[in-house]
Amino acid sequence: MKRFVYRVLTCDYRIIWRSFGKTRRVILPAPILGLGMLLFFVACNKDDREVKTYYLPQEIHDYFKLPVGTVRVFRDSATGITDTVRTIESSINIWTATFGPDSDDIAWRDEKISQEDRHSYDPHIESISTEIRIRKNGEYYFIVKEHNARYGGTSDLTRIPWQVGDTIEDNWLGGKSEVVHFYSIIELAGKTYTDVYHIRRTNAASKNDAILDNYYARNKGLVVCKNYKTNRVWVLQEPTNLP
Repeated sequence: MKRFVYRVLTCDYRIIWRSFGKTRRVILPAPILGLGMLLFFVACNKDDREVKTYYLPQEIHDYFKLPVGTVRVFRDSATGITDTVRTIESSINIWTATFGPDSDDIAWRDEKISQEDRHSYDPHIESISTEIRIRKNGEYYFIVKEHNARYGGTSDLTRIPWQVGDTIEDNWLGGKSEVVHFYSIIELAGKTYTDVYHIRRTNAASKNDAILDNYYARNKGLVVCKNYKTNRVWVLQEPTNLP
């Protein structure tokens, strides 16, 4: 039978037990035993700590994610020029964040999308990716980021989940990106679409002057892009080739 005795005045621990009919005593200094107990409880808490995984909101699947091999054809409504866009890479993976570069402690896990589209007009590749932002109060959201390989710039496109009126600073163009409106049904360039979000992007010189008006439809992605710098209106042609 084991029993433990703590002596306050001498600040030591006495561990007393019986073995082979003899009483044995071992005295451990309090700091050593205390350190051991602390390490024990830290290890237990580390094993029991739940690591949260953040999954991509459904809007990202509905409005951005396309399978590899998808072919979309956009036509400029004024000139008739076409731009064939092929999805050459599309994946979703779990990314693990740690508390620091030299730490093995996991802070959280989150899903990330990685997608590349090759454009035939003004040939270039555009990429879509995501990044999670977590506030101190535990609230979080995802940023959809766009990278244009031809111009070498990465910008924050929009914040998900979408809320009308949301604005974020565009760290590449220097302006802002705003969720202007949600349409349950809308006619654009002679075509009717449902569940459409209107995203407006402005420049740095005047954040009220639009550079791009993008319209995203559920399960179709980008359907209309109005580019005010080039005076082109790119319209998705139907049907879209989905593998």
